[in-house]
Order: sequence, then C-alpha cells, then structure tokens
Amino acid sequence: MDAMTLPGAKKELPWAETTGPVYHAQEIKPRKESTKTLCWLMCGFLIVGGLMTPYKLIILFALLYMLVLLMKKDMVVTERGVETFYQMRITTWYEKLEWKDIDMVVREDRDDPRLVALYFRERGNDDRVKRLFFTREDAQSIMRMAKLQPDRIEVCEADKKSGHKSASKEYYKTGVRAGKKNMKL
Repeated sequence: MDAMTLPGAKKELPWAETTGPVYHAQEIKPRKESTKTLCWLMCGFLIVGGLMTPYKLIILFALLYMLVLLMKKDMVVTERGVETFYQMRITTWYEKLEWKDIDMVVREDRDDPRLVALYFRERGNDDRVKRLFFTREDAQSIMRMAKLQPDRIEVCEADKKSGHKSASKEYYKTGVRAGKKNMKL
C-alpha cells in the first residue's frame, strides 16, 4: 500500500493523468441535506458549550468535526489499482492499493437494481478488505481488468446459496471455497 500526505488542499486528482478507464465508487447512502444541517448546528452548540463551560476541549472536538464535515473522499479503480484521495481544508491524503498487492476480488450482489459490492483483499493481509460499490457494468469491467493483471488475482462471486448473506471479513479470511464460485467473464 502506497500512502503519502500532500501539502495544501484541493489538489488535482492523482488519477487525472491515467490513460485507461477510471471507475468511480458509488455512495450507497449519501448524507441528506437535513442531516448536514443538523451536524453543522451540533458544531455550533459544541463551540458555544466550550465557550460557556470550563471544558474548552469541546471547542477542539467541534473544530475536528467541522473538518470531517468538509472532507471529500474520492475512491476509484484504475489500471494502477484501488486509489483513495481524501481532500480536507488543511491537508490531503492519498492511498493506492496496487493490483500487485491484491490477491482476491469478490463480487456480491446485494439485490440492489443498480449497484453491486466489490471486495478487494490485500495480498498477505487477510484482515484488510476494501468494500466499494459500483454499477453492474463497471463491476464487470473491473473484474475483467483484475483477471488481466499479470499477478494472479482470484476473481469470484459470493454465493448466496451457501448461507453467506453478506461477504464478511471472516468469510474472506477463511477462504472457504464452498461459499464462492469462479466467475466466467
């Protein structure tokens, strides 16, 4: 995993220079406007509470929460691997999980008419699994891209009939073959 901090804010996205396809992960539950408004009101209450009480540390929590509300997270799959870019007001953070570091890609159909979940397991680290949601067409393209990688990546689909309602970490850690089937692309 390649991670680095880039100084400053609002940088150009790292995958803007790639020539291949860029598949953007979808949010399954974006925040509603009413929820955002309530979060900002809570920040205001925390700041006022920190000013009116002897507990000034509350102001720091309010400022950190404001940074979280302003943060933007972009996750994509490119020809280089799974890339994540966090943009905050004070700094940016970039992570890249390259294809050579991925040993398994599993597709899970969650009965959503539009989206499917893809799980990317890091090679040699059974505890590190990234779950991203893509449109069905993008998921098929990503799975084809994973099969074409020079490093052996197992591409499979979670099998609902085996009793695994959702693909959990334990399911991928054990590598139980009864719960997955090879996918033909």
